[in-house]
Amino acid sequence: KGASEAAVQEYFETFGPVHKVELKVGEDGQTRGFGFVTFKSAETAKKVTDNYKENRFQGRWIACEACVPQDGQHENKARDSDPLTAQERIFVGGLPRDVDEQKLRAHFAEFGPVTDIDLKHDNDGTFRGFGFITFQDKATADFLVEQHGHTMYEGKAIHCKRAQKFDRVSRAELEAELEEDQKKDGDKK
Repeated sequence: KGASEAAVQEYFETFGPVHKVELKVGEDGQTRGFGFVTFKSAETAKKVTDNYKENRFQGRWIACEACVPQDGQHENKARDSDPLTAQERIFVGGLPRDVDEQKLRAHFAEFGPVTDIDLKHDNDGTFRGFGFITFQDKATADFLVEQHGHTMYEGKAIHCKRAQKFDRVSRAELEAELEEDQKKDGDKK
């Protein structure tokens, strides 16, 4: 979110000449975490999209996809292995507001090697209570998903679900879903 257009341009010029960088900015003047890069050639853009799984900017993986018209006239081709929904990536919700990324990494590393942690924050920098953890292998992610509702972090039950692309959800919605899941689990006993 703190990226400058110059830094983004410098990164993408490693693939080839950049015509324009346009980062989307919120009402607060801060970047919203996404933008558009126009290349001087289609070949350069293809290099970036072909490098989809490996695109990392400032230490974090970034989704780089071809921009398509919003009018529905272009067929949206799903990726065979989208890192946002990879089998090794799980959604983790119900985390405490003061979560420490290093402690969280150490906690989940007890289950298996962690390759990435992506905690979600509001525009003002406030942690939203959830994030995504990517493991080195699918088996670790599968185990945690199977334990849904029974995984604890710092004495509190947390959500561990298969990662999906979804719209922005409030913390209250996540907490209500966790309560409902826990109630269902309690009714089964």
